[in-house]
Amino acid sequence: MDESEAAFVIETKTVLNFESQDQSLINIVKQYKSIWELQTKMQLIASDKKETSDSKIELIKYSIHSEEAYDLDISKIFIAIKESSSVGFYRALTTFAQLLSFQKSNS
Repeated sequence: MDESEAAFVIETKTVLNFESQDQSLINIVKQYKSIWELQTKMQLIASDKKETSDSKIELIKYSIHSEEAYDLDISKIFIAIKESSSVGFYRALTTFAQLLSFQKSNS
C-alpha cells in the first residue's frame, strides 16, 4: 500500500484549530507551531476559528479523568486531539510529533 493513501499528510495548508479562551493552550500552540515549522520547513496555520482544510488538526477540550490524559484520533485528513488540560495537550502534541512522519504533499 502506498504510504500516502493511508497516512496523514502535511500540506502547505495544514490548519491547527484550537479554542482561544485558555491562555496556557495558546502558549502551547505557539510553541508547537514554531517546532512544526522548524522541522517541516512548512507553515502551520494556527486558528481559533473553525478553519476548513483537507489537512487539519483539531485541539478539543474534553472531560477525561486524568489531567495528563489525552486521546488522539487520526485519519487521512483529520487529527482530533482531545484532552482535559494544557498538560494533556502538551503530552498529546509531543506524542503526535514523535509519531508523525514529516513529509510534503505531492500536490
